[in-house]
Amino acid sequence: MAMPELRDPIPQNVEPEDMLRCRLGVERRYDALLSILRQGTSSFFVYGPRRFGKTSLLRGVQKFIDAGDVVLLNRVAANQRPLASLWDEVAKQFEAKFTPRKVYRDLEDGLLPVAPAYDSVRDEAADRGIRAIYVLVDEAQAMFAHSRRVQLAERLKERMEDSWAVVKRDGKVQRAAMLLGFVGQGR
Repeated sequence: MAMPELRDPIPQNVEPEDMLRCRLGVERRYDALLSILRQGTSSFFVYGPRRFGKTSLLRGVQKFIDAGDVVLLNRVAANQRPLASLWDEVAKQFEAKFTPRKVYRDLEDGLLPVAPAYDSVRDEAADRGIRAIYVLVDEAQAMFAHSRRVQLAERLKERMEDSWAVVKRDGKVQRAAMLLGFVGQGR
């Protein structure tokens, strides 16, 4: 007699449709996060313990965002990679989405892209009627697991508040905002 196949009752990844049917953990914040993303005016940080549904939440909003004037790039995982590799992946996504625009890959002190790195892409996005572009960083705590984490945090704050903010003239978007979505374990 053959034994039935053993299956893990807890899946490693939850499909977005299943996450919406049975919201657990941070997934209960799906509607609030979707609203923030559709507004396209604010960066965000979702945190919680391991296996708490953070990545499932992010995959859900990526699938159901449905906002023509807000773009979500694909998730970039920050774990087990140097910062230069993370920012290079972000640059590749920008260039693929907004061809033939060039993104500057120069990093300031090896921490993050120079202030004007994404300006040509953000200009093109505004020309297409896009107000905001979200860079989604999964396992974001790994970005700050080094001795210069305070310096990185301060520079990111400056970029989000100034260099990567939306640029408007006469009420019209001239340069789309580059916003960040961090998902990770709070420490």
